[in-house]
Amino acid sequence: MEKFSFLMCVNRKGPFLAAAIESVLEQTCTDFSFFIVANNCDDELWDFLASYEDSRLSLHRTSIGQLAFNLNFGVNLIKDGYILRIDADDVCLPDRLAITKKYLRELNYPDVLGGAAILINEQDEEIGVSQFPCDNRGIRSGLWRRNPMIHPACAISAKSIIALRGYLGGFMSEDYDLWLRASTDRGFIFRNIDQPLIRYRIGGDQARGNPLGYAEVAGFMLREFLLRGEGKFFLATLLAIFKRYFRAK
Repeated sequence: MEKFSFLMCVNRKGPFLAAAIESVLEQTCTDFSFFIVANNCDDELWDFLASYEDSRLSLHRTSIGQLAFNLNFGVNLIKDGYILRIDADDVCLPDRLAITKKYLRELNYPDVLGGAAILINEQDEEIGVSQFPCDNRGIRSGLWRRNPMIHPACAISAKSIIALRGYLGGFMSEDYDLWLRASTDRGFIFRNIDQPLIRYRIGGDQARGNPLGYAEVAGFMLREFLLRGEGKFFLATLLAIFKRYFRAK
């Protein structure tokens, strides 16, 4: 039997948290578990999370306020099946899980299946649609230029994450690092679908435009250049450095 688990890591009670949680609990397809890891949170957030009464919900609390650690903590709890990521300020479309299950079967269960996203602002207004290449080859070929997967719209095989030794770090770009490392395994299959699965919020906490995000990506790309010896990763390093100094907020 297929196993599906949503995973959210959260460290504060933001204005969009309730909508994010409810968008998972109100999925049209109801056979899933929902793991929430509250990291370095205060009692207000914990009490708020504990107010939800749903047998599918599993709450956990850590003292370490670092996303990669807490994602790994959640992956270790889930262990198998597919993990559907969701961030605390995004909103799942009602049939996200149903669509994900359909395409996983049709695409012969890739290691990761991502989707498109409807972009929204902090007033819940739609401001665009974000889409990326759908086939494994197209995703792989574009990895050096930009992150081709929308992390909170992904369903990821738990066993595949564990085989990669989990998320390794980064305060803002832990998913990009994961995909880069995954791409060194020719057997790892990336897929996207061009159908929106979430409403993805563009706000002040985004990695884009943040000096730390660009600095992390520069480090990842330099690592890949030194390991693979491919000039495109050195070019990507220079591009990230350029963005750090000329595009950062």
